[in-house]
Amino acid sequence: MLPSQLRGRLRIPAMAAPMFLVSGPDLVVETCKAGILGTFPTLNQRTAEGYEQWLIEIRRGLGNADCAPFGAQFGIHHTNPRQAPDLALAIRYQVPLVITTLGITRDITDAVHAYGGLVFHDATTIRHAKKALDANVDGIIAVCSGAGGHSGTYNPFAFTTELRPLLGDKTLILAGAVSNGQSIAGAIASGADMVSLGTCFITTHESMAPDAQKAMILESTINDIVYTDKISGIGASFLAQTFSRASESRGSHGVFDVAREISPKLWRDFWSAGQGVGGINSITSVTELCDRLAREYGQAVDRLTATAVAYAKRLSGAHHHMPDYSAEDSMNSESGSVAPAPEAPATLAIDGAIATITLNRPHAFNAIDPSISICLESLAQQIEATEQLTVVIVEGTGSAFCAGGDLQTITGDTDSLETVLGDMISHYHAFIAALRRMPKLVITSVQGSAAGAGLSLAFMGDLCIAADDARFIPAYGRLGVSPDGGGTIGLVGAAGPQLALRIFLAEDSVSAAQAFAWGLVAKVVPAVDLKAETRRLAERIAQNSPAAIAATKALVYDSGSRTIEVQLDAEKRSLLACTGTQPFRANVNRIIEARLNR
Repeated sequence: MLPSQLRGRLRIPAMAAPMFLVSGPDLVVETCKAGILGTFPTLNQRTAEGYEQWLIEIRRGLGNADCAPFGAQFGIHHTNPRQAPDLALAIRYQVPLVITTLGITRDITDAVHAYGGLVFHDATTIRHAKKALDANVDGIIAVCSGAGGHSGTYNPFAFTTELRPLLGDKTLILAGAVSNGQSIAGAIASGADMVSLGTCFITTHESMAPDAQKAMILESTINDIVYTDKISGIGASFLAQTFSRASESRGSHGVFDVAREISPKLWRDFWSAGQGVGGINSITSVTELCDRLAREYGQAVDRLTATAVAYAKRLSGAHHHMPDYSAEDSMNSESGSVAPAPEAPATLAIDGAIATITLNRPHAFNAIDPSISICLESLAQQIEATEQLTVVIVEGTGSAFCAGGDLQTITGDTDSLETVLGDMISHYHAFIAALRRMPKLVITSVQGSAAGAGLSLAFMGDLCIAADDARFIPAYGRLGVSPDGGGTIGLVGAAGPQLALRIFLAEDSVSAAQAFAWGLVAKVVPAVDLKAETRRLAERIAQNSPAAIAATKALVYDSGSRTIEVQLDAEKRSLLACTGTQPFRANVNRIIEARLNR
């Protein structure tokens, strides 16, 4: 999973890899401004003093803008004369992300964690990853076959499969031959939390690579990439064309040495690139590249969502007697022509800073079945990855908000019920967890009945607005099951344990008026005005800055598990962080100007 320091700060789950002789302040700053984590190797500056100037330049370039964090890569090896002074500067300037390569020790991670920074470690094998995890790193960059520069030999899917269980809730970053947004989505789908891209950033205007190297990449394909350890003693990927102009015979390299590795000639003569070169066909600005990556990533997520929904419907229809929504309408019996595909069981609409998720199974009162649970999880992931969004509305089409679990699923084939129901709940709970986790204010807009999982969903929102005809129906106890869908979190948080138990076990239903009296809903409005009033509330909340919304939500939900001293300290740090944002400065200037003009 993404660490808290990165949640809500990335446009897509990606970082620009630290590339030797390529990544500099201009590339880092523009990447971060475009919403992708920008990084650079400290050894791209020939002296510690020069590296310090770069840190100052990057900090100045980013200012207090609301953008992605930056990181610096460090070679942790006894032959690196810069290791100690460079790390000291990272601590002094509180570099948000420290990337370690070659080695890692616990004292390094402890020093970075002390100021609130993150540590990711490059690993090409399971053994290297385990050593880094023993040192308490926050994430592993799985450098796979096909990566540019020093790379591993493992297939990315195989490496991810073995690493994921080892990492638990730590961050897994996949690196290797990724040059477009579709590949980013594929990596996330396979179990990674982020992706590291390098070669596609070489051909940006802001990279320090020579024009001839950029041109060579545009002309290259996967067949032009050579993986060899003959250049530096460690396996790395190079453009084959560079071997024809420089002697490959440099004698025995002996033991790997950082000082020799960073000599000006070694990587100047032999240009590096990854196997993703074939997808790179133009020299662009970093902003244009990041826009393309985000657009492609969104398209890929949509494709995965549509595919998942299609297969979920097929599975449901084949094994659990679920209605085939397209059976009656998919074919015109007279003409034989194919009609438009049925609508998705849940939809997403984005308008400015406001996203609206609509449960779209009105014929089933928006009940939760396998197809909608998969769709909702995917939509939540898309919202989490879209930084511009600050408010999320969850609503239902038709006469009901959500009738809970679809009984046709629950009463299906008993031999496979546990598997199907378990999978459905897992996807649905991933959606619920995302709503609570995301640094955006979630409003549930409830009309008609909200039963079972629908009741839980209504109260897992950060605010609930209800139509005067809304009724909240526990349903669980009478059905003979315990609550799910976050009901024991949302309802307990809003009502307290005793009232929650009363609602779950001793109430047939709760009216909108009673829910308002108990403090469970923020507002009750006439049913005909529900959509307009919900939008009005969302627009009012969206006037707050993204940082204020995210920080306030986090503080409120974390307060119950903290001592007063810890919570007050968290409030202090959060407020100070907000004062560094552009909206805060603009608001302060506006207030001062208004006072002066009185």
